[in-house]
This record gives sequence, C-alpha cells and structure tokens, in this order.
Amino acid sequence: MTQLHKRFTPEQIQELLERYLQKTIERKYVQEILEIKKRRFFSLVQQYKENPKHFTIQYQRQCPPRIDPEAERNS
Repeated sequence: MTQLHKRFTPEQIQELLERYLQKTIERKYVQEILEIKKRRFFSLVQQYKENPKHFTIQYQRQCPPRIDPEAERNS
C-alpha cells in the first residue's frame, strides 16, 4: 500500500471528508476508499475541521534525510 498523499490529491480527500461530515457517505466506506484505519480517518477529520481551507495531506519532511557517509562514498 502506498502512502495516502501519493494515491490521492488533497481535493479528493477534502471531497470525501466533506461528504462524510454532511452525512452523505459512511465512515467505513471512506476508510475503504482511502485504505486507512479508523484512527487515521478521525485524525484526518480533525485536521480538516480545524482548517478546511488550508487542509493538505502533502508530506513535509521535518528534517533533512540522513545518509550514512560510508554509503555515500560507495555510491
């Protein structure tokens, strides 16, 4: 299973969450589409509720990746 931000656009996720909040689609169905568990689903719902206009699922790295210097020399 690939990561959520690689399989769906933020707009697609927003649409599904909005439909869930409007009660036009069930939680389990959204979870099946997104292939996520209940905990991740409600985490996304909370993020969306807090800031719907700026909601995003794009992954943002907190720190630069660390590459072992030995591995770097071998490449």
